[in-house]
Amino acid sequence: MSYRLFYDKVAVKLNNGKYLFFELGGDSNFWENDFKKRVRDWYAINIGGEFCLTKEQILSIPEMILEERIERNKDETVEDIKNNFGWVTAVAVGGRSTAGTKYKNFYGFYSGGIKNAIPAKDFFNDNFRANISMSSYEQDENIYEPIKDEETLIRVIEKHNEKFGLHITFGTTYKYVQDAIKRYRRDKKIEEKKELLKDKTVFYTIQSNRYFNNQYIKGVYKKKYSIKPGCFISTDIHDSIIFDTKKKAEKFIDKKNIHDVACIVKIKKEKGKYINSYSGYEIIDDPKF
Repeated sequence: MSYRLFYDKVAVKLNNGKYLFFELGGDSNFWENDFKKRVRDWYAINIGGEFCLTKEQILSIPEMILEERIERNKDETVEDIKNNFGWVTAVAVGGRSTAGTKYKNFYGFYSGGIKNAIPAKDFFNDNFRANISMSSYEQDENIYEPIKDEETLIRVIEKHNEKFGLHITFGTTYKYVQDAIKRYRRDKKIEEKKELLKDKTVFYTIQSNRYFNNQYIKGVYKKKYSIKPGCFISTDIHDSIIFDTKKKAEKFIDKKNIHDVACIVKIKKEKGKYINSYSGYEIIDDPKF
């Protein structure tokens, strides 16, 4: 028996307070040509042909499915249905199996998307292409529409809904959404760290031990750390790890167990410049958080 896999989600928050909610999902029985990965696509959910939804409308989706299952399975308790939600509804969330998917996981899929919503201005740009798939008794169409902002989005949906009604499917490319999520999370993290450190004159980072080279570290730890002697350790090429206290830096080293290849370095801000206290050299005018 096949089941629906929910891999990821992203809610795009519109200026009117509503959301365009994309799901990354696919059927368990469909695989790509090399049979190494299941087929998955990004599609926007809709209720009655409406794609721009309120928070309450989005959260009503798992609630309505639960109510329907309670009505159909009257011989089971509500608690049993919630605990076996994936199995009774044939869904699996976030890499879990159907047996491992509880109602709280399914509900959290939607509530978590809303909680971490991306503003429309940070999601849409000139590279966005919406895949509008439409079918009716008369014809089938598959159209790629450029959507550079929220106003264009609403206009495109209204145009195609007027013609096809409930038969419209709104999707987009895998790479665009993944890049948009990564870009927004990176920029948000940068702004949060800038805000944290804007009034600080001293903070800390982690520097690789000069006795070990980059190849040694990669070979032993199998981590994608961007490490070179005298440079910052980074778990992301766009994001150096910076701490506002030495204690936090020590905790990070403990957690990663990299005591033998890393040391903590104090960074001082003097006259608008950032000085590496280990070497005494100016590092950068504006830290790459």
